[in-house]
Amino acid sequence: MNEEFKKYREMAKTGEIYQLKEYFDPEKESKISNYGGYEHHKWFSDQVDRFIKKFNPKRVLDIGCAKGFMVEDFRKRGVEAWGIDISTYAINHAPESIRKYLICGDAADFVAFKEFDLIIAIETLEHIRRLDKALENVFYALSNDGYFWVSVPFYAKGIKLTMEDVSHLHRHNMEWWINKIESHGFKFHPEIKAGVGEAIEMSDVVKKYGVNQANINELVFTK
Repeated sequence: MNEEFKKYREMAKTGEIYQLKEYFDPEKESKISNYGGYEHHKWFSDQVDRFIKKFNPKRVLDIGCAKGFMVEDFRKRGVEAWGIDISTYAINHAPESIRKYLICGDAADFVAFKEFDLIIAIETLEHIRRLDKALENVFYALSNDGYFWVSVPFYAKGIKLTMEDVSHLHRHNMEWWINKIESHGFKFHPEIKAGVGEAIEMSDVVKKYGVNQANINELVFTK
């Protein structure tokens, strides 16, 4: 582990790394995240359509919303959507029209809203330092008949199954993630899929963000 990696690793633990322009919008190939530039790609709109088709949500919370592109797409389709992200940089660079629907804060501290019928966390939970507290808050915020949709990178026996990312604080296999989330009162539903995982593998977004080597996994939970 070189010194630069150690430095960014420590910044990930404190959350400082998410305030950097380089994390979301690097001028060259990034060494600190897998973004490679964070723009409003058609992929976001496509996934929102899949979520709506599968879950028909009326109120959505996007945890780790970054620049709020999915919040924007949900709202364009008449869904009351909100987002939360720890990055001041990302929120400040969100489309101006939807910033009022984005909260800059830590998911482990956020308990203001309740009764979301769909909460999504796309490649987010692995970054959260106080994961248990964040999951408690999600359980509180989810409606009794709502869905908690998660994608996280899987690791097996210390071997990464997705691209390396210095900001990944939790590196575990699928079983660990299911057990961790269920330990907070959720129930895992392996039979429920929105098709997002398969869609990203076939999307040209892989050319932009370089995720063609990644495994995009989807896990769906209810109360």
